[in-house]
Amino acid sequence: MTSKRCKLLLLISYLTFGFLVLLNFYIAYLVFEQFQHDGWSFLGGLFILTSYLVTIPTLVFSFRQISMVKENKTKKHLFPLIFGLIEILIGFILHNAISWWLLIVSLGVLLIISSLICKHKIK
Repeated sequence: MTSKRCKLLLLISYLTFGFLVLLNFYIAYLVFEQFQHDGWSFLGGLFILTSYLVTIPTLVFSFRQISMVKENKTKKHLFPLIFGLIEILIGFILHNAISWWLLIVSLGVLLIISSLICKHKIK
């Protein structure tokens, strides 16, 4: 069972997993839309399809993170720290490309904060 201070990490891990599932569905929609057109759009769809090389392993790691928090493993805070830093970096890189960049940065910050709260013992 999870400890009380790791409940926030579990909640944020679920939010991250849900966000990644929605992102994968959105990518599938974009690829399908690109494959409907002729010519260079097909290559654009293939280019968008390559993003699954990153999003699917991240989704698997996110699912594994949820089970690690539930089982109260000792290294349960490691992946959220790494993923939170990557999320913040990606959010700032994408600030001109998508309007959800602030949500991505906020989720990364919450992931890091909840991971640090879960990692440290409260006296």
